[in-house]
Amino acid sequence: HMYTAQHARMQVECVECRKPRVIYSKRKPAERKMCDLFLGISEYEYTCGGPILQPDHDLYTVCVVRMDINCSSPIEFSYYSARKIGRLDLCCYCAQPEVEQDPGLKARFKIVLPVCDQCRNDEDKEPLVRMPYGKGSRKSAKKR
Repeated sequence: HMYTAQHARMQVECVECRKPRVIYSKRKPAERKMCDLFLGISEYEYTCGGPILQPDHDLYTVCVVRMDINCSSPIEFSYYSARKIGRLDLCCYCAQPEVEQDPGLKARFKIVLPVCDQCRNDEDKEPLVRMPYGKGSRKSAKKR
């Protein structure tokens, strides 16, 4: 239950894939602790699936990222839901900026993540959606 938009505090960028990853904390750290977090992140190169801080850092267990992701994982739903931690126009697969949500899917689902044309044409990458309007619940939609 930690990895939700309400616990999303900020983002860190992977040095390999350049995708933003969400930093979570159960409670919002005080301003001083946020400064410590910024400093800790700036001293350590983050890679998907790894920790954001050195094990001896005070916030190592307080501020965390998902460890079960890698560079091929899409940007998390909570990144887009938190709204204040980063750009909302990034392709969820490759992080290309200035990408819009599919209007056809937006009419059918409450949450639709942006997917660029190049990723949309890749047969392995389906649009990521949640919360369909009306009856039934599907986590993803077939490409048209």
